[in-house]
Amino acid sequence: MVFAGAERREPSMGCLICRRRVVGVSLAPAIKPGQKIVFVGWKKPRVGRLVLARVEGREVIKLVTAQKRGLLWLAGSLDGSANYQVEAAAIIGVAVGYNNAYESTRRPAG
Repeated sequence: MVFAGAERREPSMGCLICRRRVVGVSLAPAIKPGQKIVFVGWKKPRVGRLVLARVEGREVIKLVTAQKRGLLWLAGSLDGSANYQVEAAAIIGVAVGYNNAYESTRRPAG
């Protein structure tokens, strides 16, 4: 899905701005199924960031756990979740808009 007014590049080149809904539970409890995440294609993926990547012909949302010589290691937070080693070109976008258990943006009660 793309925001109105945003251009969409070919999937192999990433997205300018795109939004995806989480389907699986591999990033639980921080990221929940049904949660929407906004990705941008111009940010560089870094260790500790969520990314949208094309792996084995499908899109996955994973956490970058390591990076070395143009390769990225992607993983979920649950034991047994799929892990991948991909080239940087497989990254479609880097997450910029989401709330999770580690980066809460909730306002104080009161």
